[in-house]
Amino acid sequence: MPLSLRKTDRWRRALLVVWLATGVLVPLAPPAPAAPPRAAALDAAIVPEGRAESVHFRFRYDPAKLTPAGIAAAIAAAEQGYDECARAFPVGGLRRKIEVNLTPAFVGATGIADPARHSVAVRVSDLDYLGITLPYVMTHEVAHVFTGAELAARGAGRGNPTGPWSEGIADFTAGGFGDIPLGDWWAAALRAAGLWADPRWLVNGSLQPSGVDFVAERASTYGQAALFIRYLVAEHGRAAFYRFYASYSVEVARQKAARSRSRLPRSATDRAGIALLFRRHFGADGETLLARWEARLAGAEMPVELGKRLALHQHIYGSVREFEIRYAREAGRGTADEAAAAAARAEFQQANAALRAGDLAAATAHLARARDLSRPRRSEDGPVVALWKP
Repeated sequence: MPLSLRKTDRWRRALLVVWLATGVLVPLAPPAPAAPPRAAALDAAIVPEGRAESVHFRFRYDPAKLTPAGIAAAIAAAEQGYDECARAFPVGGLRRKIEVNLTPAFVGATGIADPARHSVAVRVSDLDYLGITLPYVMTHEVAHVFTGAELAARGAGRGNPTGPWSEGIADFTAGGFGDIPLGDWWAAALRAAGLWADPRWLVNGSLQPSGVDFVAERASTYGQAALFIRYLVAEHGRAAFYRFYASYSVEVARQKAARSRSRLPRSATDRAGIALLFRRHFGADGETLLARWEARLAGAEMPVELGKRLALHQHIYGSVREFEIRYAREAGRGTADEAAAAAARAEFQQANAALRAGDLAAATAHLARARDLSRPRRSEDGPVVALWKP
């Protein structure tokens, strides 16, 4: 997740409000301290003592939270992710090393990238609880830094360093979600699970879909966008895609800034400007491209068991994210139920363990208990999303 752009996303904004505006950082293990630690920037979230360096990275970490084997695995995953990104992005490589914090103190995301500062933070010691694989999250976060470098090289990164499809690009580069490879069959799995948003957000200058719950919004912002990017790259090539994406990012940022100043909704002129970009780079407007893409998706056969696993994984991870953001909000105002939060974390961890073992029924049961424990106690915290059932 890129730090600077995603303030506009409702669920990411909740994290950033807690972390940056108030400075409150919430530890994962109860009991919570009387005064949570404070920080004002990414690399100030924790001051680890351990340091390591590899070909493309400088690492910082708390030795009490990571074993030597865990540190070595993180370094290997980061370098593997860098190699994937160097092959995927036309920019090819970065001019300086990426700074990585392996034991940051934030909640609401597994990793955060600050492309402008070539900085990445990944909660390596929490991955079993979060249910995310190390190679995936490292590649995903490093891809944000590469996206920033790609757009900057094209003169398009100012004020919008990773563009409106940043999470989709990162998942496309990582090749999937966790250890489940990206494929056209994802569309059928996400639709069946209620995690497929109206895809027009991808071609109308929006930063995320609307009219869906938290988990579906996250799944669409990441997975749906990754599938559309995959299609565009397959049809037109990487170089053409990134030429388009640089122009699209500039136009989306320009329109957003103009609407912010005028407080007016998107105009017909705005829509025409975006449609022109699609036609100029791909020979068709966005709606036509969506129709062609969805026709291709419809022809993909979904592997049933893997499709169920993908959907449940998306539901568990989205629910963890939703729980953590809500917990951070409550902790920030001193109303968090620490016993319930600890029990919810345990259930989420067991849900992910069961999912890794292939026991979808047990994973679903643990997810149900976790969601019940993390149910909001205040109406303004929003509804709990519907539970997916295999």
